[in-house]
Amino acid sequence: MNNNHACEPPLVLVVEDNEDNLFLISYILESLGCRVIFPGVASEATVFLAKEHHPDLILLDIVLPDISGIEILQLLRQEPLICDIPAIAVTALATEQNRENIIRAGFNNYIIKPYLVEELEEMVFPYIQGKLNSSSKYSVSQEKL
Repeated sequence: MNNNHACEPPLVLVVEDNEDNLFLISYILESLGCRVIFPGVASEATVFLAKEHHPDLILLDIVLPDISGIEILQLLRQEPLICDIPAIAVTALATEQNRENIIRAGFNNYIIKPYLVEELEEMVFPYIQGKLNSSSKYSVSQEKL
């Protein structure tokens, strides 16, 4: 069930096991005008939160302690109500083979750690721009940085 309303800011589900990275991603997304949710435990909690809140975008780390981000994405893609939510891989895996595997797994895009704030903003913006209200335009958020 989609709980989002047209007037609500974009909602992004972030799966990241490193607290510093999670804080940075949350800060960047909130500066763009997004709401952020994140599971405490990656696999089942991610699917549950996605089904419950139907986020506009999912940012998913690939290397996680108990399950890979690719495996989580496969679980998400099996659920009819949430299989179409765009997902971006956030990863330190930077080889060409890693990139091919990530895209082949069904991610819409990927960004390699470490990344610049502007790079993450540019990556995320196309997926959320339709839900941003006029007071939280991309150019405004860049001025805050």
